[in-house]
Amino acid sequence: CPYVAENGQERFKRKYDHDLNHENRMLETLLYHSKQDSRYITELRSALKATGLLPEAPVEIEYKVKQSFKDTDFFRNGLVFANKRVEKTRESITQMENRIRSLEHFINLATSKGRVYDLFDDNLDSGTETGTHTHRVSLKDIPFNVQLSALDSYELLRFDILKSRYPNLRSKKDFLNSPNYIGNNTLVITSSGEELTGAQLFEACKTAMGKVADHVGQITQEYEGTKEFYPSPIRDVVRDKKRQLNAISDNGEGVSQSLVSSDLALDIRNEDWFVYEDNFGTSEEKAFVKYFHSLVPELREEYDEIYLIRNERLAELSIYDFGTGERFEPDYLLFMRKNRATEYEQEQIYIEPKGDHLLDKDRWKEDFLLRIEAEGTPVKVYADNHEYKIFGLPFYNRGQQSKFDGIFREKILTTI
Repeated sequence: CPYVAENGQERFKRKYDHDLNHENRMLETLLYHSKQDSRYITELRSALKATGLLPEAPVEIEYKVKQSFKDTDFFRNGLVFANKRVEKTRESITQMENRIRSLEHFINLATSKGRVYDLFDDNLDSGTETGTHTHRVSLKDIPFNVQLSALDSYELLRFDILKSRYPNLRSKKDFLNSPNYIGNNTLVITSSGEELTGAQLFEACKTAMGKVADHVGQITQEYEGTKEFYPSPIRDVVRDKKRQLNAISDNGEGVSQSLVSSDLALDIRNEDWFVYEDNFGTSEEKAFVKYFHSLVPELREEYDEIYLIRNERLAELSIYDFGTGERFEPDYLLFMRKNRATEYEQEQIYIEPKGDHLLDKDRWKEDFLLRIEAEGTPVKVYADNHEYKIFGLPFYNRGQQSKFDGIFREKILTTI
């Protein structure tokens, strides 16, 4: 799947296995027609199942948006904010990395050793050995035409590519001779002759440029997440979503929250604060929804509208780490509004339930969530007088629910 259709996608990774309704899923679907011999398709399916690439008995679930939610002003006119993943600028880079700027290239051009003998003397020891010679040559002392020919031997050393890695580079000559780039490189050449020929000098220079090209090729584009969060209409983002799961487990992903054990069970079909008709999340996610249900009466005393949205891998709801640009899809977005005469205050809160086994591994996600309030800025592109606030909460974990509850109350209920 060598393509990128949406911000933050990886070029060589399948993207729509969990979104059965997406129009781009056809790009990742193999269609095979056999008029008479269907055995091939049967054997292909068996082979895919044997290797684990195709589930034995896939389960399809569907998140359907409640009609009652679609009828609200929040759905029709509300906004959700998300930041973007952008390329990290290299404008501040004015020189190559230290290790490359002072590199010594050891190049052996001596292909063999020999001895010179007197044909009229049978004594082998009287021969004279033709030894090797070492030459230390500064790259900047090599004739420019030789440097340039060696440089042009590598696609990765084209000027436009060099310029993309080092934006302050002025010219090829600057790259070859400036101490800020490879001008201080030294070639340590071993040859069988006392003097280097022009061909040998070019060959040595070309070998050195190969090492430089390898380094340039290893410089990968870095990304970051914008501090600005841009709005999208809720009606364009929150939609029905079908997913296919390989299997379901007791109380876990794929099981309706109304059918799980009593401590997690909740019939949310008539709960107007939950946007979808059901919740099929993990047991940790179901525990959070059950816990949140207990808070709703208190929240209603202060907020006019409360909506909890399950982020079922909706690309528009993805956010990107400020430092690395790594993609993150928090499981839940909580929206709460206080309505005034002609405007409202809206809070958009990211919440991520997390099982014990992932608390440490995904710590960067929690750190990111906690930075959003201080560093994230909602960008208003529409003319309105509404106020928007965006922030994240620490991970929700069943074993640490009392800790989360204390922070939630301090952050929201006691600062209202």
